[in-house]
Amino acid sequence: MKATVKCSNCGAEITNLNFSWGRRQWIWVLPFLLVCFLPMWNIYKPKGDFRKDLQVEVLEKRPADKSLEILGTVTNNGKTKWQNVNIDCDFFDAKGGFLDKASGAVNAVVMPHEKEYFKITAKDTDGKLSAPGARMEAEVADAYSPAF
Repeated sequence: MKATVKCSNCGAEITNLNFSWGRRQWIWVLPFLLVCFLPMWNIYKPKGDFRKDLQVEVLEKRPADKSLEILGTVTNNGKTKWQNVNIDCDFFDAKGGFLDKASGAVNAVVMPHEKEYFKITAKDTDGKLSAPGARMEAEVADAYSPAF
């Protein structure tokens, strides 16, 4: 049995059916893709690497009441703005043994080619962190780049 299609107006049999898009329909595809997917690309495109962009500089370590305050700056050398920048400070004794870890955050957006200040307080009840020969390493642990 052969399927036939008839015109609903005149009843003539239609033998040539074409279910493809014409040229006019393709004109709308590119603008649709640009309007719908370009904003999504801007949100999810890979940003810079915060480990390469952000540089930590410790300006001062000062003892406080049974604690040690670390004052420093985070400089953004990249093209991406960063926020929620978390900084980890690792403390080692004179022999290189691990003593403690302290963390802090920069509460501002670090814009490209700008610097922001931070302060981290580490508990130093026994005085080992501020002892002579003790050293500290500070690094950026995490950062977030906003989509907009």
